[in-house]
Amino acid sequence: PVYADPKGKDDGQSVKSKRKKSVLPTNKLLVSVYNKTVEIMELLPDLLNVQTLPDTLVLQISTLSVSPFFVENVGTLQLAALSVCRGIFCVYEKHRQIILD
Repeated sequence: PVYADPKGKDDGQSVKSKRKKSVLPTNKLLVSVYNKTVEIMELLPDLLNVQTLPDTLVLQISTLSVSPFFVENVGTLQLAALSVCRGIFCVYEKHRQIILD
């Protein structure tokens, strides 16, 4: 197979088990930070609807909410970021073109 070790060494693990191990997050701190980031992203649309924010802050939030779309395997964060982008798009007309760019 293409994925075989060219030196012929085999440690007895299948390709699937190797793949599983590389995908699973092992750092609990990293998982915790990711979950908190998702939680903050999920709360930002409520803030956008309740409070009128200055343009500088809206620009920073829009930059923050567009960034996850360029990263793979962060589906929950991307979904929360989509809600933030939608909130900015609905409430702040001046920022619509910035989000589309």
